[in-house]
Amino acid sequence: MEECAGLCGVGSSRGCRCRQQCQGPAEMAAAEGKPAPARGPAEKHVEADTAVRCCAGSGGIGSPMPPPHCSLQDLPVEMLVEIFAWVPGTDLPSLAQACTKFHHILHTDSIWRRRCREEYGVRENLQNLETIGMSYREVYAKVLHPYRHILGLWQLDTEHYRTLLNVVVDGLCITGWTYGPSLNTHEDGPLQFKPSFRIRLTERKSTTVECMEGLHIRPHKRHVQIQKDRFTLQCNKTDHQKDLTARLREELALVLRLGWEDRYQYDCLAYRRLYLPPSHLDDLIRPGLFQGIYDPFSLKIVMLSFHGNYARVTKITGVSNGMLEIHLICRIQLPDGEFFRNFNELSQVIQEIDEQVIREQQQQQQQQEDGIEESEGHGWQSPAQPSVGESGAAASEEQPVPFVLPVGTLTRDQNYPQTCRMCFYGVDTVISPVLAYPKRFPGVFILFDENHFGFIWLELKYFVLFVRVQNTFQNASLQRTDIKLESLKEDIKRFFKTSGWEKKLQNAVYSELSVFPLPSHPAVPPEHLKEPLVYMRKAQGSWEKRILKSLNSMCTELSIPLARKRPVGEQKELLNKWNEMGTDEPDLSHFRPVYAPKDFLEVLINLRNPNYENGDSPSFRTHLGLIQIPLKVKDIPELKELFVELGLTTGQLGIDDSTQVPPELFENEHVRIGQKVLAEQDSAAAQQYVRQGSPTALRAELWALILNISSQPEDILYYEQLKTNVIQHDLLVDSLIYKDVKLTASNDDYYFVFEDYLYQVLLCFSRDTSVLGHFAYNSASPPRSYIRGKLGIEEYAVFYPPNGVIPFHGFSMYVAPLCFLYNEPSKLYQIFREMYVRFFFRLHSISSHPSGIVSLCLLFETLLQTYLPQLFYHLREIGAQPLRISFKWMVRAFSGYLATDQLLLLWDRILGYNSLEILAVLAAAVFAFRAVNLMEVTSLAAAEDTCCHCSHLACDNAPSPPADPLVTWTLSWMLALLTSVVITLEMLPKFSAPQFPCKLVWESVETQQVIGAQHDSHQRELLAILHEAYEPR
Repeated sequence: MEECAGLCGVGSSRGCRCRQQCQGPAEMAAAEGKPAPARGPAEKHVEADTAVRCCAGSGGIGSPMPPPHCSLQDLPVEMLVEIFAWVPGTDLPSLAQACTKFHHILHTDSIWRRRCREEYGVRENLQNLETIGMSYREVYAKVLHPYRHILGLWQLDTEHYRTLLNVVVDGLCITGWTYGPSLNTHEDGPLQFKPSFRIRLTERKSTTVECMEGLHIRPHKRHVQIQKDRFTLQCNKTDHQKDLTARLREELALVLRLGWEDRYQYDCLAYRRLYLPPSHLDDLIRPGLFQGIYDPFSLKIVMLSFHGNYARVTKITGVSNGMLEIHLICRIQLPDGEFFRNFNELSQVIQEIDEQVIREQQQQQQQQEDGIEESEGHGWQSPAQPSVGESGAAASEEQPVPFVLPVGTLTRDQNYPQTCRMCFYGVDTVISPVLAYPKRFPGVFILFDENHFGFIWLELKYFVLFVRVQNTFQNASLQRTDIKLESLKEDIKRFFKTSGWEKKLQNAVYSELSVFPLPSHPAVPPEHLKEPLVYMRKAQGSWEKRILKSLNSMCTELSIPLARKRPVGEQKELLNKWNEMGTDEPDLSHFRPVYAPKDFLEVLINLRNPNYENGDSPSFRTHLGLIQIPLKVKDIPELKELFVELGLTTGQLGIDDSTQVPPELFENEHVRIGQKVLAEQDSAAAQQYVRQGSPTALRAELWALILNISSQPEDILYYEQLKTNVIQHDLLVDSLIYKDVKLTASNDDYYFVFEDYLYQVLLCFSRDTSVLGHFAYNSASPPRSYIRGKLGIEEYAVFYPPNGVIPFHGFSMYVAPLCFLYNEPSKLYQIFREMYVRFFFRLHSISSHPSGIVSLCLLFETLLQTYLPQLFYHLREIGAQPLRISFKWMVRAFSGYLATDQLLLLWDRILGYNSLEILAVLAAAVFAFRAVNLMEVTSLAAAEDTCCHCSHLACDNAPSPPADPLVTWTLSWMLALLTSVVITLEMLPKFSAPQFPCKLVWESVETQQVIGAQHDSHQRELLAILHEAYEPR
């Protein structure tokens, strides 16, 4: 539906939308019925004799020719009432401000009665309103005008399942009618709807939205948020959740998974406006809505639209997983004046056309790549095929031919027409999460008459008959005479630029490219997209079994179920202390973390490639470190090329904004460019910008821009849904989250104050089924459980926890640093969720990805072995392998091991480079800084104690730096802040481990001059990025 609604639905739903947007504040106040300025008693009513006197001597009604100075004020009141009744209601407030006379006349209820009837279809008698003491002016100003955007045809905006909503003025109510598939059993009948909500026009004080769904005896309140072409509904009561779930189960005719129930059980639904396509003379038949039987459960509604040489049939209701495209220039000639009776003959004809179409599409794609202007349409065309402009007339003049389904074709409707007019080649493209790439199902499109068409899927040998929907819908037709098919592409581009959607689409595409892997060959199996190496997948599977075994044993030992529904009293208690959960002290003494980083490290140490020589005795192939996997990792030159912005010639925030450097040298200009980036709202520019660090005041907005996070009303409602699920259901992982927060963040000097936020975010995160989407590119798989008593039956399998992520010791530290940036729980949650599905999941799953924890460990050990061999060999000989010390740093992304300001600078670079490799480089830099001290230790405990205080790298036990104050500042900065990484690595090849801190020589004055001279070129680069129109990336 997206594509068809997008092409056919650009613009407003009503012709007066532009005028509504152009109103000033005073005009809107008058339209909403706000009081006018005070006036005398003589002005309260319009008298007929006064009106006559106003027109006397000025060329009134009886004047044969009005004098030149005659104005609209001189006309009689009766004529002005008739004239004003034809003026759109949104323009009447402007007339009311023209003069006192017009203001009095516009209080005449007959004017507003006609406006209500002409614009909104209100047909009620005035006496019905007078009985309750209301006027049509009040109805228009208080109800119809504020809710004008909600009228029309809407479609449920979900990822997979969709339905139809028709909002109309029904009597003295605005009623939303939902399409009920169970109410429609035959395609020839009109669509049957059931009431979903209503807004009474007779509310004098404040209008309320009443929900009419569920098992309640009487309607209850519902919350609605209306935008231009989108609105959301949230039911304020949730005790009809089972009814909503049952309705969806009835319509889908399958057992809902936990994810489906979580998405719908709160009755918070988002709708987007649906426009019916306009009709043109050259269309084969009038476009619009049709209904047909796809499956044995219910009818499905589709929309037929015409787009030049193509016609499209898009699903409006049901599971939206494809689109049917008809090639109008590929007409099929019927043999012997009747339809094919032999299915094999029909299949052969369609296959020939399909092969020709595929070849021409490939040729066109090649021509586009070579810069050759593509020809319009396909080269193949039947000799009898009319041109596009003549197709509509040709279809009406075409003589019908007998039609019988070919032998062997299945259908659920035997009452199809006995004659057909024309047949065309078509293809159904199905997109499914199960399929690695879209699948094509060619077939034949059969036009019977103005109200009937059908389609035969050759591969499925299945025929569906589509019948025109007889219902009429108000406010659903798109009337845009200024849009032409020839200029549609340019019109859409222009609309995107003027409306601001161009930048939003660019950010969305850039965000997707940053998350999902590059497209591979279509024949690649889905499991290879998750992880290409088989032994890695097996190791991850074995690790997941160990985790589940630990979780199940905990359930058995403690006699605790995986999930349970909280009693009503417990729900109220949790809701009351939602913002003070840190004060709760549950008994968690019997709970233990499912696993800790050191357990995960042992798994990685034992990881082996079965196709690689893995002898017990050392050889030249043996890796001296703990990781024995032959993966390709970057060396120093490649790291310098990757982190080029961290070099000495580029200014860095956290260094050049220190007290020793004047702010006008770098800081002021860097902040100004950051503000420019935020004003442009471009994700790519923001990502490039944060590579040099984010100003503290701008960091929160920059990160949200990079992650493409914007707090929309539906996002806040979605967070409230997750909160409601936490309150209603208790999961075993809740206790694991409580335990982890108590053991980690609550004992941290920086993060203990955010304990309540951590509980709120992590508990909601465990219920979020949208997190399951990241398993498409994650080597891990979500754990599955079964409903009690249905073990082993796949239909009753559910993901547990609902997000598929089992927390481990230290998991809460991924959230804690973000609490310094965001004080709104819903925004904090969105940022953390996006950070997790982009980066953090790779730190606790086994994969060969360059940012995966296996590659990070190997990169860390390779750097130390290559450039600090004496240090590495010494630690190895005393049994203090460096990876055993640094592994917990990298698994937590240094959260809890660096000071918060330094950690946020580190995460700036993670977002800027879209990579976690900088974690391994920083870990190696820490060992380089501690090299002299580490060469003196004799045990693992002593080595850990030397390296444990990463937040104070320039500590007292380090050797004293040279006396030069700039060098002193440089050493402290170089190793205490993230931007030290490449500088440290640049110096690594120049020294050996024991002499590093003492022999480091840095021409400080020249370095300062380089930084001051080069920062201008960097700013020009960023500005160039902003000023370019960002060609398609």
